Amino acid sequence: MMLLRKTLITICLLLYSFPLCCSLSSILYETGYLQEYSSFRNVLPYMFSVPQDAKNARITFRSSHVPDSCDTRKVQIQLQYGSLPLGKNETFPVSYYLDRGDVQEVNIQSDNKTTQVDLTHPLPGDWFAIAYIPDKDTKLRPKGLFPSCYYRLNVELTSTVLNNIDSIHLHHNYQARISKPVIYRFNILETTSAYHVLVSGCTNVTGSTVSCLVDLITRGQGIPDLHHYDNKYICNDTDQCVITVPVLYQYGHQYVMFTSSADITFTFNISTSKCESQDLTSGMLNDSCIMYPLMDRQEYQTVFKTKYMYIRNGTIVDKPYILSENSTLIVPYEIKSGIDNGGSVVLKVIVLADPKVKDTDVKILVRTCLHRTMPERSVNSECPPSAAQLSVNTSTSVVLQDSVIVPYPKAGTWFTTLSMSCFIADTNTSVIAVSCGNRTVNVSLDIQSDRCVEGRCNDKGNCAVYLQGRLLVSTCVCHGGWSGYACNDGSDLIPGHEQLTELILLTVSHVMFIPAVILTLYRTHYVEAFVYFYTMFFSAFYHACDGGRADEYKYCIINLSVLSFCDFLGSVTSIWVTLIAMTKLPRTIRSVLYTAGPLLIAMGIELERTSLYMFVVPGALGVLFIAISWARNCYKRRKCYPPCKRYLLCLLPGLLIAGGGLCIFAFAENNKNYKYTHSAWHMLMATCTIFLLPPKPKKQESLFGSNEGRRQCLTGCLADDPNSTPLTSFRDTESLENLII
Repeated sequence: MMLLRKTLITICLLLYSFPLCCSLSSILYETGYLQEYSSFRNVLPYMFSVPQDAKNARITFRSSHVPDSCDTRKVQIQLQYGSLPLGKNETFPVSYYLDRGDVQEVNIQSDNKTTQVDLTHPLPGDWFAIAYIPDKDTKLRPKGLFPSCYYRLNVELTSTVLNNIDSIHLHHNYQARISKPVIYRFNILETTSAYHVLVSGCTNVTGSTVSCLVDLITRGQGIPDLHHYDNKYICNDTDQCVITVPVLYQYGHQYVMFTSSADITFTFNISTSKCESQDLTSGMLNDSCIMYPLMDRQEYQTVFKTKYMYIRNGTIVDKPYILSENSTLIVPYEIKSGIDNGGSVVLKVIVLADPKVKDTDVKILVRTCLHRTMPERSVNSECPPSAAQLSVNTSTSVVLQDSVIVPYPKAGTWFTTLSMSCFIADTNTSVIAVSCGNRTVNVSLDIQSDRCVEGRCNDKGNCAVYLQGRLLVSTCVCHGGWSGYACNDGSDLIPGHEQLTELILLTVSHVMFIPAVILTLYRTHYVEAFVYFYTMFFSAFYHACDGGRADEYKYCIINLSVLSFCDFLGSVTSIWVTLIAMTKLPRTIRSVLYTAGPLLIAMGIELERTSLYMFVVPGALGVLFIAISWARNCYKRRKCYPPCKRYLLCLLPGLLIAGGGLCIFAFAENNKNYKYTHSAWHMLMATCTIFLLPPKPKKQESLFGSNEGRRQCLTGCLADDPNSTPLTSFRDTESLENLII
């Protein structure tokens, strides 16, 4: 009984203490639909918000497909902190900064099974993931003939947050006992370059003074552990030790964790050192580390477009940065999550050198480093591997500038460091470093964020902005076989003669409608002739504007979406009016069908224009009307209608040609042979109308109706006039028509 009581008390204490230690949160993100990857526009992005002081986070992925008859396909997921991953095998020019060392890649199947990714002590803030189907199916499958397969992805984030981390203040003494690792957090100023941890007064459990055998593990923004940290130090001094920790992140909490192999108690104090803050209105400071304030943002109405500068009292401060040999300037600016990291940031460094400086023997080298974390403060230090380096020297005769582009930059504070050195270039092309003395140089920074790359795509594509889930993403839609982030990769470039061939085939193939239009006019089928001409005109110009060709091989008279609608409307309506013309229905019913058909077809095009049902349903209804009217005619005449000769010479060839065109459209088309198969489809569908349209009616009706109807109308009109001429005086139809006119 006593043992049971102790067990219940222990369970109660654990349940009571758990909310004080940790809290659990779970977020289920909405289901997204996956696409095959051809460019970044096809990715399915997600943004997860990991809370502060998260001990761990678990992201659960589950992919499925509908219907069940669809193939199970591979799904690739890339996960990264702070910004969007760069996608599948995208190519970038050499001037791009692509450091993405922390990208995690996960491969799953669309088999409705869950895959979990565990993040231990993750950094708080926004995490991003992109998902796509990496393998591409090149076969075109018309909707309706084949089942439409949809691949979905469900994502859930579960986080465990520590609630028992103590916050401390700088320059205060604190006492800590290490029987297990203890963690503290504190905040620093934005100009802080380092902080110093003083450990002293170490005693054991009996109160005796012992050596301070303490390990210090530090991390900015996130909780540290033995595997996730920025710096690790060992304090083994007898009395006290001072540990200097460089700051990597100015914003968010700074964390320190104390560990020891012994159970000791000690006193610690944390102080800071900082860079000299530069006043924008003052002159140059003679300090080894000069920190400028955070740059202001001038945002434009265009999405992602922001220019970084200093604004004081509503006025832009357009002063250059003055560099000397013994100082390093640090210029910070902020990339906002969800606002800036869907485009790219362009950093340009321009040296404003005096012409006299360029003519001297001593040349000036300006070194610029772009950092995602707070840089080291050593003078004229080399850029670390994780930073982007730019260099400009006055020995060149071209424009003194250099630039770097950061696609989908990580959110947070970025730092640009500026430093200078001097050298002499001798005749042997070797470089000799020399002192700069009192020489200075003025440098200008141009930092902007924009869609794609400065709103363009290397003139080889269009920059498009897509709303993917909760994120706005800009990406280049390349033409003519160009690929890459900025349409810079021409490895799959389509030669110009092939693009020209495609343009000619897909447009000139419509000339086969001209014989159909002429024959239709000759047979007095005026409605059908207008529809064929409409189809020929808009389909030709749609294909002249559509396609992945370069701009010089495109010609758009109006918006592509309008041309696409008109193309599909004309194509389906051509089939409809051809079949209705083949019927032997009364004129009133045919008029209704001529009007109702295009109205319903227009509605279907807006619903799903690429479905095979858009052709099958009007075709099936038209064949049904033909069967009913021909059967009725056969019954009334007591003989076959139309004659067998027309079946053999007209209908059978027309059906074979139309069937061949449908088979090519449904089964043979793919991305590689599209220009040939689709051109053949144009020509076959235009040719079949020549055989299927009925001949010229033997009895032509005037626009005013039949002769008998005119006689009845005229008889009624003249009967009321006593002075009218008797109807019998009009001997022929032509005189009657002249009178009516």
